Amino acid sequence: MDMIMPESIFDKTKVKKYYINSSNEIIVNIMGVIWYTNIDIPKRHENLIL
Repeated sequence: MDMIMPESIFDKTKVKKYYINSSNEIIVNIMGVIWYTNIDIPKRHENLIL
């Protein structure tokens, strides 16, 4: 997951991957973080067979 990090707390010695976008914001790749959502799609309402 990529996140915008404020320059005041950014330390490039503690991150593996980062880049600066066209708005001069520091984008840091946070490894091991996954974002789940509950978007309402038809698959969400199917019965779960256990």
